[in-house]
Amino acid sequence: MQKRGLFILAAALLLWPGTGLVFAASEQEAAGDDGPVTLTYMTRMRAEEFGRESFNALAATFMENNPNVTIEFIDITYQRMREQALIMAQAGTAPDITEPVVSWVPQLAGAGILEPVSNFLSEAEIASYVSSPVADASYEGVAYGVPFWHGPILPYANTTLQVQAGLAPGAVEDIHAYRDQIAKIGSLGTDSEGRNIIGFSLRNVKSANAAFWFTPWLWAWGGELVDADNNATLDTDEFEQALEFYAWMTNSGYSAKGMDPYNTRIVFGERRAGFVFDGPWLRGMLRTLTEDPTIDDSYQVIPMPKGVTGDNWTIANPTVLVVFEGSKNKQTAFEFAKFASANTNVLSGLYSNMGLLPTVNDMLENDPLLQDDFARTFAEQMPMSRGAPWKDSRWPGLQDILAKAITEGIERNGDYAAIAAQAQREFEQLLAE
Repeated sequence: MQKRGLFILAAALLLWPGTGLVFAASEQEAAGDDGPVTLTYMTRMRAEEFGRESFNALAATFMENNPNVTIEFIDITYQRMREQALIMAQAGTAPDITEPVVSWVPQLAGAGILEPVSNFLSEAEIASYVSSPVADASYEGVAYGVPFWHGPILPYANTTLQVQAGLAPGAVEDIHAYRDQIAKIGSLGTDSEGRNIIGFSLRNVKSANAAFWFTPWLWAWGGELVDADNNATLDTDEFEQALEFYAWMTNSGYSAKGMDPYNTRIVFGERRAGFVFDGPWLRGMLRTLTEDPTIDDSYQVIPMPKGVTGDNWTIANPTVLVVFEGSKNKQTAFEFAKFASANTNVLSGLYSNMGLLPTVNDMLENDPLLQDDFARTFAEQMPMSRGAPWKDSRWPGLQDILAKAITEGIERNGDYAAIAAQAQREFEQLLAE
């Protein structure tokens, strides 16, 4: 992420002058745990200046209310967090609390290292959050995460290119109309600088991320990854249609080849893509990448087009706060999770600076900051957003299978039945492990 001062939350919070990892406090009774409490919080959010200032201020505010608590941050990268959480928990040295993405919850919960939320939060407290991130952070019917922030993934439509292609600007009714718009915009030719105009700035490089972002388009064509009994369902006409959709866009020139997340954003910021698929944080990224004060006027965020079944499911990048089963400070850890996830200053700042939406129903419904069309479109999509397309510890393995199938579909530009059959066999082998 860019620094540039865009992500400074501290102005919205009580400022804390230090930037060290440990915040000391006096010895008085704290939030539920007797005596002095040292709460360890493993976080990936303090990697840059905005994270240090924001989370230092968050800790300072919590400790002002709970003056016998000492918070120790364990800074870690996103790439290392899941592995380190497992290693530390198995060694009996797990932190009290951390913030995984929900697709990690099945593996962490399946390892028996997370504390169920219902042991410390009442039904009414759990019901105060949007239901979809609570469901995403559940495994085998048990909720393990307190929702922190949410980010549904939706299309951004270049309304100028829509009009240029003879289309109505804004929302697209269904997947068939969406495909039609991609083709029409992708056939416009070049822009004023001679650069190709594409229909969809699509993530199609071979990667786990591209596989994750492929799943909404599988759902749009009526497919699923597994059936109700957790059996693989990739050898289907619907999976083949989704593979063909990606190959058609790429090989027809309606999307460029080998596009990673960064490149999809660059091309859309250059105003030469009809659509890009991204989260609410893209608004700030586009402002930073383009340094164009009018960039917000060039696009409109739209709901996910309806699939062939009439639903419009999409994915999301929600983050939850989880407490480790081995924590000796569970009550305080859950009190901190409730405080952090419902603090108006913190969540308003996260949305303003990073596009991260709160998960508390009351805040979404009443915070003036969240009532414009941009925020409302994302908020209204939350109930139809899945942060974990397959709730299983083997999800990373399935992502590899999907990434391979997508890439082969594009490279072979056909033979989708054979590709789907191979993906099915590989998935069945994964399920047998």
